[in-house]
Amino acid sequence: MRKAFRTAALIAVLSFTASHAFANIYITEFCSDTGNNEHFEFVEFTNLGSSPVDMTGWSEDDSNATPNKSNHSLSGLGTLAPGQSGIFTEATPATFRTYWGLAATVPVVGPYTNDNLSTTADSVTLFDSTGTLVDRLDYSTTNGGSADMVTRNAPLAALGKNDNSLWVNSTIGDAFGSFHAPQKYAIIGNPGSYSLPEPASLATLTAAALLLVRRKTR
Repeated sequence: MRKAFRTAALIAVLSFTASHAFANIYITEFCSDTGNNEHFEFVEFTNLGSSPVDMTGWSEDDSNATPNKSNHSLSGLGTLAPGQSGIFTEATPATFRTYWGLAATVPVVGPYTNDNLSTTADSVTLFDSTGTLVDRLDYSTTNGGSADMVTRNAPLAALGKNDNSLWVNSTIGDAFGSFHAPQKYAIIGNPGSYSLPEPASLATLTAAALLLVRRKTR
């Protein structure tokens, strides 16, 4: 009986780890209105699954949480390959790429000119092609930060939880590879890519979880 329980627990732990490491499309970074009239606010979406995802018909909105809103379509991101990130921005794609020094291979769509992200409190909502809410992040200055003049990133443990207090501001030399934008105002961020933990880190997480399971079954 105990052996069966441990086997079930092992499967559960591995499934938990896999679901956090290899989910589908998530909000992984955002920057609200910079207040400098440069319109470089953006949201980053990353495919953390094992299969490509066609973004045709997908859409984004703020706290109004309305799918398929005019001028908020993500169809222009095309198909995101596993591990690939796409950007939705208030700037034109060409201007955004120049500002951050991004390669042409990074999918960028924009500009949007309505329902901008507030610098005090707002939401980012992501909908799939059926209009189903896929991910949401409510943020404010009192529950982690508003990403004004610095982007905020989602650590692995924060993905899909809608808890901005678990997110972190970008800093030079962080695990996300953040850097100063080469253009004026020098916003810190890392749009266009999302760094997952090294396999060794995932193995450590799994081992720790298994140890906890063993202790509880003794």
